[in-house]
Amino acid sequence: VPRGAVQPPSPENVLALATIDAPLMAAAGINTVRTYTTVASVAVLNAFWAHGIYVVNPINPLASDSDIDAAVDATKAHPALLMWSLGNEWNYNGLYVDLPHAECIERIDAAARRIKARDGHPVVSVYGEVPSADTVVALSAIDVWALNVYRYDDFGDLFAVWAERTPSADKPMFLGEWGADAYNSNDNDGAGAEDQPSQAAATTTLGDQIIANLVPNNGGGGGGGVCFGGALFEWADEWWKAGNEWQHDVGGTAPGGGPYPDRTFNEEWWGLVDVERTPRLAYAAYRDLVFGSSAEAGAPAPAVSPPPSPPPPPSPPPPSPSPLSPPPPSPLALCGTSSCTAAVWERMAGDYACGERILWLQSPAGGSLSEAASCRQVAGMEYAAECGACSP
Repeated sequence: VPRGAVQPPSPENVLALATIDAPLMAAAGINTVRTYTTVASVAVLNAFWAHGIYVVNPINPLASDSDIDAAVDATKAHPALLMWSLGNEWNYNGLYVDLPHAECIERIDAAARRIKARDGHPVVSVYGEVPSADTVVALSAIDVWALNVYRYDDFGDLFAVWAERTPSADKPMFLGEWGADAYNSNDNDGAGAEDQPSQAAATTTLGDQIIANLVPNNGGGGGGGVCFGGALFEWADEWWKAGNEWQHDVGGTAPGGGPYPDRTFNEEWWGLVDVERTPRLAYAAYRDLVFGSSAEAGAPAPAVSPPPSPPPPPSPPPPSPSPLSPPPPSPLALCGTSSCTAAVWERMAGDYACGERILWLQSPAGGSLSEAASCRQVAGMEYAAECGACSP
């Protein structure tokens, strides 16, 4: 969600930001993104897949049967699709409409079975903390569980408890959210201040714990680990959560034990990059995470490794490393020039941003121009003052 916008983001913003973000993500070793709104655009999936990035695509379990079918059919054949997801911390929010726990289970189970009747990709449900054994058993149609966990700078007994409650190996797990925000409410004599070093430290400490508990690794004991990765929260700051969407506010509330170092959820400060896509220290900390001894030395840690035996894509994907491999090299900058930065791409040129105008010209409605031709027309002719840095 860009500065000045609120949830849900517009399709134009999603495509523009995916184009900017994908190469930055790949350079950090990110191989999978978990979105919070359904991605129905093949162009958005193309933007991620061009950099070897998979997508965990959410579907609202309260949607109508026809809407669920349409969401599945829109992207089920795309090689970037890794999994479908149902619910986000639904045990806290009742699927965002305060439904009782039992009714949430019924709706998620029905949606999962409908999706699986239409497509073979795994279905994940995202839970706040660790579900009970009864909840896991009740949702037998769920193939994978994702856990959103905020326990300061230590996951504690999380992995051991999961192993005890789900002894069956056919229910893999990953961390659906983890990490820390970049604002410390205790700094500046209690007035609060940005604290990038603490966010980076938590990223390293928690990331190392996830890696130690990956399925190929030892999990701190004699057997294999119990998870296959983690989706760090979050990629970029969002300014709509705690006040004026045009201002970087502090505060906000969220369930969980609280992040390091102040146990306070400053909701607009969680990004590895800020709203202008400038990397924080936590970006480098994430990039520098490495696997244990069972993986290739020096390989960046994955965002989420693929679940066991995922279904093959319907057609051969373009050459791309496995999600367990190092990321591909970053491509040329936007419009083929390093001067076309994220800030220029998002700069307003009239009623639309430079990047939005360039991408529109590449769409069928805009004339299906090439990237170079679109950049020349917008940045070199129509809006040279605002977008000139993107002229190839």
